[in-house]
Amino acid sequence: MIKEVKAVDQRVLNELGRICGSSFVLTGAQNCQEFGSDQTEDLHFMPAVVVRPGSPEEVSEIMQLANIERIPVTPRGAGTGLSGGALPVCGGIVLSTDRFTRIQEIAA
Repeated sequence: MIKEVKAVDQRVLNELGRICGSSFVLTGAQNCQEFGSDQTEDLHFMPAVVVRPGSPEEVSEIMQLANIERIPVTPRGAGTGLSGGALPVCGGIVLSTDRFTRIQEIAA
């Protein structure tokens, strides 16, 4: 059973800021524009918010919040894809991995 998808409200934005720092929570068309497209031509979907977590723990908290609030999450790497797979078609949260800049551990 699919539950209703909710919008991102100020309470959720505040919680995202608590999780990863308010400077890593981007809102508004000017800040989110580049996260709504990739190298796919003519496809653009504006996210409600972009979060830039800095640790796996932050990612976990963001995903828990999104699940509780029924907000869609679209993970995003560098945005160089050609298939539209990292586009926030349903709006919601774009979870950018751009702050993950080094390998901490490789499990064998």
